[in-house]
Amino acid sequence: MLPGRDPEGLVGTAFIGVAGAFVGGWLSSELLDRPVDNEFFDFATWTAAIGGSLVLLILYRLLFGNSRD
Repeated sequence: MLPGRDPEGLVGTAFIGVAGAFVGGWLSSELLDRPVDNEFFDFATWTAAIGGSLVLLILYRLLFGNSRD
């Protein structure tokens, strides 16, 4: 979803993406009053998780550059 080489590589990108997904899902449950159920798929929570991961990845890329040297 975010093309190009990231400054942190595959493992770092995955870690930041997972962290952003947790933050986005948590914000969705807290701010939008969407409780996290035991169901695997909840469209609003998944959308917030994907959005959270993209936001963290974009912020990281803006702070540390968009390619590895």
